[in-house]
Amino acid sequence: MMWRKSSTWSSLVVGGRERVTRGGRRRLGAGGLTLASTAAAACLLAGAPGAAADTCANASLRTGGSAKLPDCRAYELVTPAFKYGELPFSFAAANSEHLGMWSLGAFGEAADDVGAEGAFYDVSRTPTGWQSTSIEPPAAQFNNSSRLNTAVVETSEDFKRALLAEIPISARPIDQRFYIHEADGSLDGSLAEVGPLIPHGAIEEWTPGEFDEPAATYAGASRDLSRVLFYSTKVEGKTNFVWPGDTTVAFASLYEYVGTGHTGTGTDVPALVGVKNNGEPITQCGVYLGMHVGEESGSGNTDNAISEDGSAVFFTARRGGCSQEGKTGTGPAVAEVDARVEHADGSRETVALSEPSHADCEECDLSEQRAAVYQGASRNGQKVFFLSKQTLLPGSEDNEENEARNLYEYNFEAPSGHKLSLISKGVLGVVRSSEDGSRVYYVTEGGHLKLYESPPGITREIATLPEADEADWRLTADGPTEVTPDGRYLVFNSTGDLTPDAGGSGSQLYRYDADTGKLIRVSIGENGFNNKGNSGDSYFMNAPATVGHGSARSAPVSVSDNGEYVFFFGSGALTEGALNDQTINSEGALANNVYEYHDGHVYLLTDGQDRDVIFNASGVNLIGASRSGSDVFFTTGDRLASQDTDTQLDIYDARIDGGVPGPPPARECLGEQCRGSSTSGPEVGGLASNTLSGDGNLPAQPSPPKQTAAQIRAAKLKQALKACRTKRNKKKRKRCEAAAKRSYGQKASTKANKSTRRGK
Repeated sequence: MMWRKSSTWSSLVVGGRERVTRGGRRRLGAGGLTLASTAAAACLLAGAPGAAADTCANASLRTGGSAKLPDCRAYELVTPAFKYGELPFSFAAANSEHLGMWSLGAFGEAADDVGAEGAFYDVSRTPTGWQSTSIEPPAAQFNNSSRLNTAVVETSEDFKRALLAEIPISARPIDQRFYIHEADGSLDGSLAEVGPLIPHGAIEEWTPGEFDEPAATYAGASRDLSRVLFYSTKVEGKTNFVWPGDTTVAFASLYEYVGTGHTGTGTDVPALVGVKNNGEPITQCGVYLGMHVGEESGSGNTDNAISEDGSAVFFTARRGGCSQEGKTGTGPAVAEVDARVEHADGSRETVALSEPSHADCEECDLSEQRAAVYQGASRNGQKVFFLSKQTLLPGSEDNEENEARNLYEYNFEAPSGHKLSLISKGVLGVVRSSEDGSRVYYVTEGGHLKLYESPPGITREIATLPEADEADWRLTADGPTEVTPDGRYLVFNSTGDLTPDAGGSGSQLYRYDADTGKLIRVSIGENGFNNKGNSGDSYFMNAPATVGHGSARSAPVSVSDNGEYVFFFGSGALTEGALNDQTINSEGALANNVYEYHDGHVYLLTDGQDRDVIFNASGVNLIGASRSGSDVFFTTGDRLASQDTDTQLDIYDARIDGGVPGPPPARECLGEQCRGSSTSGPEVGGLASNTLSGDGNLPAQPSPPKQTAAQIRAAKLKQALKACRTKRNKKKRKRCEAAAKRSYGQKASTKANKSTRRGK
């Protein structure tokens, strides 16, 4: 999925005012490279309620609301103080020193860029604060077309390169090309063309207005962007956008560029992914990166579907039998999971994973084939996991009565003839796996959450999950669930009472420690606050960015790499000072709080006063954290730092050992100096009706009349159902809606399902 600006018009209602702006749903991203300092550990509780004098090294910068933050954190304003009256949105990637975002505001030298609807910015941290720089090329070089995905589509993991899809100013509007932007501080001299996405012949044949959808779309890239993959699609009755020699009949073709400087002519064309070792296509009915389920293009899990260095690409080849324009496509009898592997000498090989050769799997039974579903891989591409009803190995089973499948592992480093192994039968979905593939979390029939570790090849049961949780782990596994890189910690949501201290309705957050075997509840009330967090509210992490696209950039995290920090949000109050089920508009939207869990305690990271409404929802949202947990990015309309001079939505970083010196105090004016300028400055359109001066937050607003329990449940149900409608998969949407109705559709002081087993 590409990062692109939305053309959807949305109404913003804040502080009783309504204004129409342009924006869209945000794509989150976070991941950091720095470690929390030892000084932060020494002052862990500094700023917490009842704490002694601030002993943090950055105490002078922990003023106002920052003084209440834990871990020696301090607020830093990330977005510019002056935003031309526009909002930041579509957060793309982040680490401790950078944040990628879109905004309609033309700041950071973006006044004359190619974007007709704003620009993409690299917001970087400097000693004097965060600075925004547009990395889009100038309009003099490229022609923006809102019909195509012309945008910054990716950044490298280290934030030193960006991948752009643009159309040269002199080219036809269909001539989309990939470019690499090097982070050398230049906006107009650092672009290197990767290659065209559309064949030259198709560009010449194209008729304006013929094709209203993107002719080619980004699929994924290696971490350093040296290898880029994209889809081209053959559409019935339209110009054929697939490249010469590609005999695909219907659906998408997957192509790859390696390096830059490709012309798209002769033999210098993108390589087709999904061909047999003799050069023939595996299927004429579509090839998709990672998982492909049903008819949805590019649907499902693409976690590590491109290995770290890009030498391995894992894809699904659709079964044959598709038809279009009177032609029937050939292909395998069932959907297959395969790999394109590039060896050290540059030679390429296609390896069948779900239908392995006898040389790779001597025991495998290939007599009755069944469709395979990609479920992830190790970061280096050594191990690949997939589900299938096919009984490839002894101990597997073909269960025709339900959706349970066998979970297999293909290990490229295993001995010849034994590269495939059976992890478990009766599996409903893989939750997550560690970066090296040594730990795999999955769910079996009956909702049993399990962990497989190899070596030594053992399985442990963690808990039994209720059916209401199934949207988080059935096949696509796109729920808000995260695992640390080493697989030691798994953090997940559940509506079940999985620990002795859990109770009530709503969805709680849990953390499992594979080293100790201990399962704990994270969304707890600090010091027993609000019935120990068992008030019926739900708390959430952000869904990981590694699902749904082949991402090169650092994925957003809600749990630090060492598992010690967990960041989440919710409408319920878990600490003093947090808003508690505060309704913020007539539609029943609830205000959010952002929390941190660390060392058995929960802390409030937002100010507990923001009642702003953005896109008919709370203006407070968790963007994500750096991988060390030292930086936590979130949005708010409140002024948390002296550099913030408006009441519009901003991005803040609650940073360990952070803080930026505020502007110097205003000097007393004398005589003619007090007359001021006769020229008015730019008018800043604030989202709220209040005008602020000085440091600190808005004064607390009068609370609306207290709602009844039934009204609160109705608001929560409406909010949950709204979230369900964002799921494109119809089955998952219905499951989500059913779970929401079970949680909030009727009064329940305790869980309706008391048969849920407790964690082990």
